[in-house]
Amino acid sequence: MRRRGITKTGNTHVRWLLVESAWSYRLKARKTAHLLKRQAGVSAEVAELSWKAKVRLCGRYQRLFQKGKPKGKIIVGIARELAGFMWALINLSGQEEQKAQKAAA
Repeated sequence: MRRRGITKTGNTHVRWLLVESAWSYRLKARKTAHLLKRQAGVSAEVAELSWKAKVRLCGRYQRLFQKGKPKGKIIVGIARELAGFMWALINLSGQEEQKAQKAAA
């Protein structure tokens, strides 16, 4: 199977935001006081999933960089994975809402 390049379909602004956000994964994953403060109102399951994603994406950037891949390609790959992570979070929050509605009924 031959993999092709990333397509330019979809929302341009969202694609740009994902790529810009992916640049933050160049740095080592750390649990700072600022991060913990932002996650104060978030469920433990979502916080755990986001931390696992941060560690995975930071490690992926470092591995690809050490292999000598171009930074632009690395960032686009990270942005693609970030989109998948966001999709998983949306589905997770939808499931939590459904559970809450069933419990209230």
